[in-house]
Amino acid sequence: MRTGSRGSRVSLDSLVYLYREGMSPESMVDSYATLTLEQVHGALAFYLANREEIDKYLEEGERLSEIQHQESRRTNAELIAKLLRADF
Repeated sequence: MRTGSRGSRVSLDSLVYLYREGMSPESMVDSYATLTLEQVHGALAFYLANREEIDKYLEEGERLSEIQHQESRRTNAELIAKLLRADF
């Protein structure tokens, strides 16, 4: 889900992760200047009202990301080894 105005696109995911880390709504606005405090509070209210469903969605995304990461490391093992051996 995306939230924002004037062409800005900040994911709900981004705000939820910041919220989980303990960041205040005011600090979120400082981090995403295109968002208003009202929009951040609205996004957080939506998250809190749908917390179980959104947490499941985020967990699934993290799981899929880890699978892709492992697959990429396996597929690119030779390249990764060359890069690790390279002297920069």
